[in-house]
Amino acid sequence: MHVTLEPRVFAPNATTQKRADILLQPYTSDKILSGDVSIIHTSMPTYEKVPVKQQLENRAKAKVAKHGQYQAACGHEFSGLAITSNGMVGKEVIALVKIIAQHAVDTNRAFSAKAFARETMYNLVCALQLGNVAVLRQAYSMAKQVSNLHQEDRV
Repeated sequence: MHVTLEPRVFAPNATTQKRADILLQPYTSDKILSGDVSIIHTSMPTYEKVPVKQQLENRAKAKVAKHGQYQAACGHEFSGLAITSNGMVGKEVIALVKIIAQHAVDTNRAFSAKAFARETMYNLVCALQLGNVAVLRQAYSMAKQVSNLHQEDRV
C-alpha cells in the first residue's frame, strides 16, 4: 500500500485546493482512499454536553462536508477520520484500519487481519498519547519560564 501524507493531488478545473491529510493506494485494488483527520478535545466547552460518540460522528460528517465532493472529483473514496485526544476513535477510523489490515494479509505482510488491526489501533493510540505528553511538557516548560520571570520581577 502506498501512503502519502498531505498529498498534492488536485481536482481537475478546481478553483480551490482542499487537500486530504492522507492518501492510501492499495496495491491490490484500483481504489484510492483519502481521509482528513480531526482530533477532538472532548473536555472543551463546545463539546462537554455532547456524548463522545456524537462528537466523533459530527466531526467526521463535517470533514466529509468540507472535503468529500472535492476528493470525489479527484477520484478518491473519502472518509472523515475523527479521534479524541484520549484515544477514542470514530467508526470511519476503524473501517479504514480494517481495510489496511486486510491489505496486509492479502499482500503477505500479516497472518491475521484481526491481530494486525488490533496492533495498529494500539500503535495509533500510543502515538496520540505521546503527542499529548509532548504538548504537556511544552506547556510545563513555558509555565515554568513565566513563573521564573514573575519571580525575577519581584526581586
